[in-house]
Amino acid sequence: GGRDQKGFLFLYELMRGDVFFKLLSNDSGHTLGCFLLRLLPASEWSSKGVLMSTLRVMAHNPQLARHLPKFEDDRNVKVSVMFRGQDVLAKLFEKLTLVLKGLEAW
Repeated sequence: GGRDQKGFLFLYELMRGDVFFKLLSNDSGHTLGCFLLRLLPASEWSSKGVLMSTLRVMAHNPQLARHLPKFEDDRNVKVSVMFRGQDVLAKLFEKLTLVLKGLEAW
């Protein structure tokens, strides 16, 4: 789902255009990400929190999604499991906050 870091990162990168996943030749990652996001249980989709709020902003503002910062995994040991206490998203959210605050003036 979108609550955990791996689910969030998959949807974030899919809607941002970093992950290429198509069912049909004219599919867009953003559209597929929005579709998958809406398939989450309502309790997750409507939950408060930074992860889901970010995904909802991206879903409702496709023109914004491609301008958001790219996730860069700078861990020394890269494994598919993300342990609690690892701040793999901290740098992403710092950059994301700067970008969104800069766009408030629009």
